Amino acid sequence: MTKDFVTLFLVARNRGMSRHLKPTLSLRFSLRILTINLCLVIQNNAFSQENLVLDYVVEELRKNNPELQSYRSQERAETANIGTEVYLPPPTFTLGSMGEQNPFSMKMEESIGVTQMIPFPSKAFRKREALKAQAKAARAATSTAGRRLLAESKKTFFDYWRFARTEELLKENLGILREHVKRIRSAPFRNQLMQAHLLSVQSDEDLAQNELYATNQEVETIKATLNALMGRDPSLPLARPIYQNLSQLPVAPSKEKIDQLVASHPNARQRFFEQKSMESSLSASRSDYLPDLMVGYRYNKRHDNTPNNHELMLGITMPFAFPWQVNARVETARHRAEAARHLNSKEIYDLKLQVLKSYSQLTSFHSQLLQLEKKILPQAQKRQHIAHGIAPTDFESLMEHRDALESYVDLKLKHTELRANYEKALVDYQTLFESEEQ
Repeated sequence: MTKDFVTLFLVARNRGMSRHLKPTLSLRFSLRILTINLCLVIQNNAFSQENLVLDYVVEELRKNNPELQSYRSQERAETANIGTEVYLPPPTFTLGSMGEQNPFSMKMEESIGVTQMIPFPSKAFRKREALKAQAKAARAATSTAGRRLLAESKKTFFDYWRFARTEELLKENLGILREHVKRIRSAPFRNQLMQAHLLSVQSDEDLAQNELYATNQEVETIKATLNALMGRDPSLPLARPIYQNLSQLPVAPSKEKIDQLVASHPNARQRFFEQKSMESSLSASRSDYLPDLMVGYRYNKRHDNTPNNHELMLGITMPFAFPWQVNARVETARHRAEAARHLNSKEIYDLKLQVLKSYSQLTSFHSQLLQLEKKILPQAQKRQHIAHGIAPTDFESLMEHRDALESYVDLKLKHTELRANYEKALVDYQTLFESEEQ
């Protein structure tokens, strides 16, 4: 419809331009502004009228989510940081001048020299190993963040579908209540009980309208959250979600699959490399007890009768002479390494527990869904069809009509909530075994 309107607008514009070959500057400017605005409207309308699918949400998150991009940049920074630890620091060059009254008057001697500090070989090696393990931990942290954000976006999508579907069912329930009011007023009998029942139904109608308002607000909040996860402005319009087929229940995880999960999960890898980094830092701290070597050379040029001379210097540090500072660094690194080992063990137990709890919750939701779909909902639907044919001859027939119709809508609301919870539980379970690229 919008495209047809723009086509007519462009045709009218071309025809107008053919009649007026020299339009004014203000007319040209107005036409250009109107064209730009129409293009923006078309773009927004086209997006808002299409159905939103889960694959699109995942694709947009991978490309545009700022938190995920931040983790990737941090990973690259940690990888680049490995090059900051070198085996040899840069040498030091010195220039000197000596005079009688000041360094630059009546020079007696000029000198040039170079010194090089040579750390004990194991120090730089251990520090570099710690930085490499830290970079691997950052890579695992990026993978963990990717999994978490993907799971969050998927679960938000299913919440969006659930509340959008709830809106439709609440409107259906409002229609049932309004139809029931008409039945009450068309009933062939009148008494105080019927008047009280009419007031009760009208009050329930108002409450249902309030519930619909609250659901509408929840939908808008979820839309804003989903937009933000996709790296878009939260206020932008969002299409209605489409989701049809229930995902299949996976098979129960075997012990081998759980062990494979522990070995490959990014949370476990992150803890493992953090432990390796702390252990390498501990080794580097212990290497501080070892001496460093310093070599130097200096050439002295004399301006008196004394001949020029060459100096060769050799020095060695003695950290063991004052060991308390090194002792403190070693003790600190040792406790940090122990903490990292405990966190690594805890992560392994947590992952195994999470798999078992997640699958148990998943099978529970799946069993409840099957019970609803195969038994409870079909029975309620049959009861609804029968209730449609009941004539409002007495108070009991009116109550049965309302109860049958409202019960069916309530069951569909329960089914919608349960289906969304099942899919969200499945996302949590699959996230344990899938990578952030899936």
